[in-house]
Parts: sequence; structure tokens; C-alpha cells
Amino acid sequence: MEMMCSVTAMYIFAGYRDAIAELEEEDMNAARIAVEWISGAGELEVAQRFKSVEKMIDGAIDAILLNEGSAGIWEYEVAERIGRYLVKHAQKEEELTDNDIVECAIRITRIWNEVNGNLNHLDIIL
Repeated sequence: MEMMCSVTAMYIFAGYRDAIAELEEEDMNAARIAVEWISGAGELEVAQRFKSVEKMIDGAIDAILLNEGSAGIWEYEVAERIGRYLVKHAQKEEELTDNDIVECAIRITRIWNEVNGNLNHLDIIL
């Protein structure tokens, strides 16, 4: 059941990009803070950051899905939410580590399984 790493990074980035586009319309400064918090630079660096942690994410998530089951298709239903969550909860005071991103993926995946895939109505707070 090994997940496809490039697909993981692609969907996380898609969620990130959608959230940044929405945020840019509302608050350009907050969008800049989110980009810098996630990557320290710009959009290409954000994509590279997600690519660099995807194997860590896939390893952790594969284990969860194999042991705890799956409420649906993870890449479609959860990976995009990770990118959105990171933008929504960007903090300029704290450094975002690779382990923070992996932990975010684990927590959202577990919540997704707990609510049987029905994340649409939840504003995930980790």
C-alpha cells in the first residue's frame, strides 16, 4: 500500500497554493508570513520543502492506514488539507520543522479516520 511520494507533495502543495491565493486576496502580509514560515523564501522553496518531507509523511501515514484503516482516498481527502492547514496556522514566531509537518499529517489523518472521512464540516485545530 506504499503511497506515491510525488503525489503526496503535489496534493499538499495544491492545498497550500489554494489557501495562499485566498489569503493574498484578504491580507497580503499574512500570505507573506505564511510563505516565509513554511519555506523561508518563496513558492519554489515551498514546493521543494514539501518534496523533501514527503517520504517521512508517507512512511508515517502508510503505517497508520495499514494498521488503523482508511476512511477514503488519503491523497484527495487529507493531503490538500495539510497544505491549507499550514497556511491558515502560520506563525512567524516559531520555526516550522519537518517533524511539525509530519505530525500535522498524522494528526489530520487520525481525525479523518475518527470522523469516517467527513472533514468537510471541521475546522481542524491541532
